[in-house]
Amino acid sequence: MYRHLFAAAFAVLLPAVVSAQDTCMEEGPNGACFNLLYEQRDLPDEVLFTGYRLANCGDPTRALSEIGAMYNRDSTGRTTYLVPCQIGKANVSYYVVVHHPERGIHYEPMDFELPPGHNKPNRIVVLNPFWDANIDVLEVTRFGNINRNCGAREIHHWLPDAKRFELQYYYSKTSCGGPQTQPQDFPLEWSIDEIGG
Repeated sequence: MYRHLFAAAFAVLLPAVVSAQDTCMEEGPNGACFNLLYEQRDLPDEVLFTGYRLANCGDPTRALSEIGAMYNRDSTGRTTYLVPCQIGKANVSYYVVVHHPERGIHYEPMDFELPPGHNKPNRIVVLNPFWDANIDVLEVTRFGNINRNCGAREIHHWLPDAKRFELQYYYSKTSCGGPQTQPQDFPLEWSIDEIGG
Protein backbone atom coordinates (compact mmCIF):
# COMPACT_ATOMS: atom_id res chain seq x y z
CA MET A 1 0.00 0.00 0.00
CA TYR A 2 2.98 2.28 0.53
CA ARG A 3 4.83 1.41 -2.66
CA HIS A 4 3.17 4.22 -4.60
CA LEU A 5 4.98 6.75 -2.38
CA PHE A 6 8.21 6.21 -4.22
CA ALA A 7 7.23 6.82 -7.84
CA ALA A 8 9.96 8.79 -9.68
CA ALA A 9 11.98 8.57 -12.91
CA PHE A 10 15.64 7.54 -12.95
CA ALA A 11 18.23 5.74 -15.24
CA VAL A 12 21.01 3.09 -15.15
CA LEU A 13 23.75 1.42 -17.21
CA LEU A 14 23.73 -2.28 -16.26
CA PRO A 15 27.10 -3.94 -15.55
CA ALA A 16 27.95 -7.45 -16.64
CA VAL A 17 27.11 -8.90 -13.21
CA VAL A 18 23.67 -7.75 -12.16
CA SER A 19 22.60 -7.43 -8.51
CA ALA A 20 19.36 -6.07 -7.06
CA GLN A 21 20.95 -2.64 -6.73
CA ASP A 22 22.02 -2.69 -10.37
CA THR A 23 18.55 -3.51 -11.69
CA CYS A 24 16.36 -0.42 -11.91
CA MET A 25 12.59 -0.32 -11.64
CA GLU A 26 12.73 3.19 -13.04
CA GLU A 27 15.47 4.99 -14.89
CA GLY A 28 16.57 8.58 -15.46
CA PRO A 29 19.35 10.56 -17.11
CA ASN A 30 23.10 10.12 -16.65
CA GLY A 31 23.08 6.74 -14.95
CA ALA A 32 20.54 7.50 -12.22
CA CYS A 33 18.57 4.56 -10.85
CA PHE A 34 15.57 3.80 -8.64
CA ASN A 35 14.63 0.45 -7.14
CA LEU A 36 12.79 -1.20 -4.26
CA LEU A 37 14.73 -3.82 -2.29
CA TYR A 38 12.90 -6.54 -0.32
CA GLU A 39 15.67 -8.92 0.74
CA GLN A 40 18.24 -8.47 3.49
CA ARG A 41 20.96 -9.61 1.13
CA ASP A 42 20.18 -6.72 -1.21
CA LEU A 43 21.21 -4.11 1.37
CA PRO A 44 24.81 -3.39 2.39
CA ASP A 45 25.50 -4.64 5.92
CA GLU A 46 26.16 -1.10 7.17
CA VAL A 47 22.74 0.01 5.94
CA LEU A 48 20.85 -2.95 7.41
CA PHE A 49 22.66 -2.94 10.76
CA THR A 50 21.88 0.75 11.26
CA GLY A 51 18.29 -0.32 11.92
CA TYR A 52 19.30 -2.83 14.59
CA ARG A 53 21.34 -0.15 16.38
CA LEU A 54 18.42 2.29 16.59
CA ALA A 55 16.42 1.86 19.79
CA ASN A 56 13.17 3.00 18.14
CA CYS A 57 13.62 0.89 15.02
CA GLY A 58 14.47 -2.64 16.11
CA ASP A 59 14.44 -5.46 13.57
CA PRO A 60 13.70 -3.92 10.16
CA THR A 61 13.46 -7.22 8.30
CA ARG A 62 9.67 -7.71 8.56
CA ALA A 63 8.90 -4.24 7.24
CA LEU A 64 11.59 -4.70 4.61
CA SER A 65 9.97 -7.86 3.25
CA GLU A 66 6.49 -6.29 3.25
CA ILE A 67 7.05 -2.85 1.71
CA GLY A 68 10.69 -2.76 0.64
CA ALA A 69 13.50 -0.26 1.05
CA MET A 70 13.86 2.50 -1.51
CA TYR A 71 17.21 2.66 -3.27
CA ASN A 72 18.25 5.64 -5.41
CA ARG A 73 21.57 6.19 -7.14
CA ASP A 74 21.91 9.64 -8.67
CA SER A 75 24.05 10.77 -11.59
CA THR A 76 27.03 11.51 -9.29
CA GLY A 77 27.03 7.97 -7.86
CA ARG A 78 25.56 9.05 -4.52
CA THR A 79 23.18 6.41 -3.19
CA THR A 80 20.27 7.06 -0.86
CA TYR A 81 18.47 4.31 1.07
CA LEU A 82 15.10 4.72 2.78
CA VAL A 83 14.71 1.64 4.98
CA PRO A 84 11.45 0.84 6.83
CA CYS A 85 11.53 0.05 10.55
CA GLN A 86 8.03 -0.49 11.89
CA ILE A 87 4.60 -0.52 10.23
CA GLY A 88 1.95 1.14 12.37
CA LYS A 89 -1.74 1.82 11.81
CA ALA A 90 -1.18 5.39 10.64
CA ASN A 91 2.58 5.71 10.23
CA VAL A 92 5.52 3.74 8.90
CA SER A 93 8.89 4.61 10.44
CA TYR A 94 12.05 4.73 8.33
CA TYR A 95 15.70 5.61 8.59
CA VAL A 96 17.75 7.16 5.79
CA VAL A 97 21.34 6.24 4.90
CA VAL A 98 23.48 7.99 2.28
CA HIS A 99 26.64 6.70 0.64
CA HIS A 100 29.10 8.85 -1.32
CA PRO A 101 31.44 6.98 -3.70
CA GLU A 102 34.47 8.97 -2.54
CA ARG A 103 33.94 7.76 1.04
CA GLY A 104 34.61 4.11 0.28
CA ILE A 105 32.69 1.69 2.48
CA HIS A 106 31.38 4.37 4.85
CA TYR A 107 27.58 4.67 4.92
CA GLU A 108 26.20 7.64 6.82
CA PRO A 109 22.84 7.62 8.66
CA MET A 110 21.10 10.94 8.19
CA ASP A 111 19.57 12.93 11.03
CA PHE A 112 16.72 15.38 10.71
CA GLU A 113 15.93 18.64 12.47
CA LEU A 114 12.76 19.95 14.05
CA PRO A 115 12.02 23.68 14.30
CA PRO A 116 14.08 25.47 16.99
CA GLY A 117 10.99 26.13 19.12
CA HIS A 118 10.46 22.39 19.64
CA ASN A 119 13.68 22.15 21.68
CA LYS A 120 14.24 18.55 20.65
CA PRO A 121 17.39 16.86 19.36
CA ASN A 122 17.77 15.76 15.78
CA ARG A 123 16.43 12.29 15.11
CA ILE A 124 17.32 9.54 12.69
CA VAL A 125 13.96 7.77 12.48
CA VAL A 126 11.32 9.64 10.44
CA LEU A 127 7.75 8.81 9.45
CA ASN A 128 6.26 8.20 6.00
CA PRO A 129 9.12 9.78 4.03
CA PHE A 130 8.79 10.63 0.34
CA TRP A 131 12.08 11.18 -1.53
CA ASP A 132 11.84 13.35 -4.64
CA ALA A 133 15.24 12.72 -6.18
CA ASN A 134 14.55 15.06 -9.09
CA ILE A 135 14.76 18.07 -6.76
CA ASP A 136 16.67 16.54 -3.80
CA VAL A 137 13.80 17.02 -1.36
CA LEU A 138 12.69 14.64 1.38
CA GLU A 139 9.14 15.12 2.63
CA VAL A 140 8.24 13.63 6.02
CA THR A 141 4.65 13.28 7.21
CA ARG A 142 3.59 12.26 10.72
CA PHE A 143 -0.09 11.46 11.15
CA GLY A 144 -1.57 12.16 14.59
CA ASN A 145 -4.26 9.49 14.43
CA ILE A 146 -5.55 6.63 12.31
CA ASN A 147 -7.88 8.99 10.44
CA ARG A 148 -4.83 10.93 9.19
CA ASN A 149 -6.58 14.20 9.89
CA CYS A 150 -3.82 15.85 11.91
CA GLY A 151 -0.09 15.74 12.47
CA ALA A 152 2.90 17.39 10.87
CA ARG A 153 4.58 17.67 7.50
CA GLU A 154 8.26 18.52 7.06
CA ILE A 155 10.23 19.53 3.97
CA HIS A 156 13.97 18.77 4.10
CA HIS A 157 16.32 19.87 1.30
CA TRP A 158 19.54 18.02 0.51
CA LEU A 159 22.63 20.26 0.77
CA PRO A 160 25.23 18.72 -1.57
CA ASP A 161 28.20 20.70 -0.23
CA ALA A 162 27.39 19.95 3.41
CA LYS A 163 26.21 16.40 2.56
CA ARG A 164 23.22 16.62 4.86
CA PHE A 165 19.53 17.46 4.93
CA GLU A 166 18.25 20.82 6.14
CA LEU A 167 14.74 21.52 7.39
CA GLN A 168 13.12 24.20 5.23
CA TYR A 169 9.43 24.11 6.14
CA TYR A 170 7.37 22.65 8.97
CA TYR A 171 3.58 22.40 8.74
CA SER A 172 1.42 21.32 11.64
CA LYS A 173 -2.24 20.61 12.44
CA THR A 174 -2.70 19.80 16.11
CA SER A 175 -6.48 19.45 16.17
CA CYS A 176 -7.67 16.09 14.89
CA GLY A 177 -11.32 17.16 14.65
CA GLY A 178 -13.22 18.86 11.87
CA PRO A 179 -13.24 18.09 8.16
CA GLN A 180 -10.58 15.88 6.58
CA THR A 181 -7.41 17.85 5.88
CA GLN A 182 -4.62 16.60 3.63
CA PRO A 183 -1.01 17.09 4.82
CA GLN A 184 -0.44 19.51 1.93
CA ASP A 185 -3.04 21.75 3.57
CA PHE A 186 -1.63 21.68 7.11
CA PRO A 187 -0.91 25.24 8.33
CA LEU A 188 2.68 26.48 8.10
CA GLU A 189 4.20 26.60 11.59
CA TRP A 190 7.82 27.46 10.75
CA SER A 191 10.12 28.12 7.80
CA ILE A 192 13.86 28.63 7.51
CA ASP A 193 13.17 32.20 6.36
CA GLU A 194 12.40 33.03 9.99
CA ILE A 195 16.08 32.62 10.88
CA GLY A 196 17.38 34.27 7.74
CA GLY A 197 18.42 31.04 6.04
